[in-house]
Amino acid sequence: TSYLLQQGLFVGDVVYYYGDQGANFVPPKHTNKSLQFGYDYDVTNLEVMLTRMDVKDHKIVLPDGMNYEVLVLPNQHDITLTALKRVKELVEKGATVIGPKPIKSTGLYKFQEHDEEVKKLADELWGSIDGDSIKRNYGKGKVIYGKTINQVLADRGIFPDFQFNSLDKNTDLDFIHRRTDHEEIYFIRNKRDEAAKFNASFRVKDKTPELWLPDTGERVPQLVYHKTANGISFEIDLDIYGSVFVVFTSEGNNNHLKSITGNNTVNDLEGEKISITSFENGNFEAIIVDNDIVKFTVDNIPDAIEVTGEWEITFTEDWGAQKSIKTKQLISLSEFDDIGINYYSGITHYQSSFNIPKGHLGKQKKLFLDLGNLWLLADVTVNGKYLGTLWKAPYCIDISNAVKPGVNKLEVEVANTWSNRLIGDARHPDEKQYCQTNITVTETEGIPWKDAPLRKSGLFGPVKLISAINKTLSISE
Repeated sequence: TSYLLQQGLFVGDVVYYYGDQGANFVPPKHTNKSLQFGYDYDVTNLEVMLTRMDVKDHKIVLPDGMNYEVLVLPNQHDITLTALKRVKELVEKGATVIGPKPIKSTGLYKFQEHDEEVKKLADELWGSIDGDSIKRNYGKGKVIYGKTINQVLADRGIFPDFQFNSLDKNTDLDFIHRRTDHEEIYFIRNKRDEAAKFNASFRVKDKTPELWLPDTGERVPQLVYHKTANGISFEIDLDIYGSVFVVFTSEGNNNHLKSITGNNTVNDLEGEKISITSFENGNFEAIIVDNDIVKFTVDNIPDAIEVTGEWEITFTEDWGAQKSIKTKQLISLSEFDDIGINYYSGITHYQSSFNIPKGHLGKQKKLFLDLGNLWLLADVTVNGKYLGTLWKAPYCIDISNAVKPGVNKLEVEVANTWSNRLIGDARHPDEKQYCQTNITVTETEGIPWKDAPLRKSGLFGPVKLISAINKTLSISE
């Protein structure tokens, strides 16, 4: 993640001059609500304006290649004479500046003389404002006041760099965009503890998108996307607090679909063939770039199977819990009728088995293990074959190459945090203490350990087997 976010240059349409007032500082990103979502910005000071800022093709440019569409002044009516002179020079060269008309200078040094000069320069740039807004040409540039930054950008034909539409009105995303000589790199993150599904639009043309997954390092071609008048759009799914890099390049295969319905993933496009993985039965359609429609039916995906057999749960010895228990119900360790299990922290080993009917397996069939809910992370082993570590929701993993028809052995090792053990020690100070710590309060709530609620831990499911199939569609049909 850090490597990609160091490539190229940051892309922002707006640069804010942060002003001349005392105790000046730059607030956290996106706390300035004058610029609506979809555009990004930088903040600059007087030194940069004087020594590094110039204008080329009506854009504000820096020597390293950074460029911006507009310069925004602080929402105040005083400015240093030096800053205003530089603003005048930039506008004369073709810059667009947004901000209120200054009426006096900042500071006390020669303030009467500077006030007069500021008023004179302001009259030249802003003219006589006789209403709530003004748009004034000066030199090769413009001075604007009374319009929102978004309106000004739209008037210049600059559409949002990133937009999204979601059926869930609570979807909350953030993004950053960097540009190299050959690539457009977007980093998109889900800010909520719920999965997000949305249609994303990027202000990119004549390039091919690819998804780079930060958790695995995998690069996945995005084979379904739609070219719009303003760029490229396609659907993205993000897990809870999930993130993804969307990298646009001029390389690679430009074959793609405009859209595909249902829970279907496009794996490859080659010639007249479309390779997909389907996760649901039904009637669906894929729309080709020339608007031809390929209709197809999926009707042989088996229903999900819930693992409902007996579980043997084993705990690390000498950490307060008994050696092992057997249960048919998966619940949080904090909900058992055993205080030692409630307060247990460490590795919990779960062992069970499940039966797979013969029809669930085959050459074109896929099988996934979905552990449901757990805390905090889990190692998964099926029939003695270690499959990997699951450390974030959804806790789901492909087990196709490890299973067989009939009975299969499942082992899951779940590690939780120290929280519940610390709570147990604090609640029972006269009994055996399992931990030593100088941290007396919880990190999130800031309350003493003895008063903190137990958090859910272990594996609490439900555990399910999810089927999918690989399918090849023919465009010519």
